[in-house]
Amino acid sequence: MINLKARLEDMGYTHLRYVDGVGWCGIHPMAFTVGVMLDLDQSCINQGRFCFSEHCEAVHFLENWDGVQDPTPGKDGCTANKRVKPL
Repeated sequence: MINLKARLEDMGYTHLRYVDGVGWCGIHPMAFTVGVMLDLDQSCINQGRFCFSEHCEAVHFLENWDGVQDPTPGKDGCTANKRVKPL
């Protein structure tokens, strides 16, 4: 059995947190932004991401997120909301 949190940490994800109704979420740097990756699995595949212009804004969002209210691009440092929603 793979320890998912340890695997994600090995892959460079930080501030990992299990969010009810969403799954494992973590922060990972991207080319020009910082991503809050959603519903991570053992393959490090995510079901969406929220992009922030600054690392501290991404951390603040993830630490306080309820898993329901998504961030609005253009507010609180969020630059993009690319959440994959089930059909």
